[in-house]
Amino acid sequence: MYDKNGVTGLLEKLGSLLKSKVTVYLIGGGNMSIKGLKAVTKDVDFVVMSRKDLNELKPSLEQLGLRIDEQLFKDAFYQDAVLVFQDASGSRIDFFVKTVSKQLALSEAMRKRSKEHAASGNLKVMLVSNEDLFLLKSMTDRPQDVDDCLALLENGLDWNVILQECVAQHRQDAKWVFWLYEQLCRIEEAKNLIIPEKSEVFSICAENWGKRPEDFMWGLSKEQVRKHIPAKYQDEVLESLKELERR
Repeated sequence: MYDKNGVTGLLEKLGSLLKSKVTVYLIGGGNMSIKGLKAVTKDVDFVVMSRKDLNELKPSLEQLGLRIDEQLFKDAFYQDAVLVFQDASGSRIDFFVKTVSKQLALSEAMRKRSKEHAASGNLKVMLVSNEDLFLLKSMTDRPQDVDDCLALLENGLDWNVILQECVAQHRQDAKWVFWLYEQLCRIEEAKNLIIPEKSEVFSICAENWGKRPEDFMWGLSKEQVRKHIPAKYQDEVLESLKELERR
């Protein structure tokens, strides 16, 4: 597990070994640990903007004793990760190039919102904004991600930024807006609260209804689906989930 000092130490060691300058964007729990929003994290996740940068990083990571974990590439979340490293304790250091989990790209706007944390040797570390962290944390249904999203919410978020990025990243195969809505529903259910902005997110889902994933709202009960999905759309969602259960 990496706490704030552990993440900082990893960055310093990596920077000291690099032979040329590389910029990385720190996302996930490592970002939150540095900001004091999360005590410890098992994973440290990075986005780089080119494979050239990744090629520069790989030898230094191996010098730190990290090994590539080929088994994790069977997990759908990691299929577009270029490298997934694991240390002796089982913690992971993951690298994505431009796009995370085939859905959310590290856009120019996201990069501009990022703040420089430190330059350790040849390594320049950028921390993505809390708004963009929230979007990235909304792509999985792991309980720890629900907790992380709540911590980000409690710290205050600019929903204009979140919704603008949501619309800006719309593309033909984009389904992550539906996963964002699902995550908001999970947070409300798990933490017994109401997120007023959820209705605005659903309006974007409604505009792209034909592109929804077949497992939209998977993992929520029928009662919860009826609670969170407007009546006009409920039957379609419940029928899709019923079909998945039959398979």
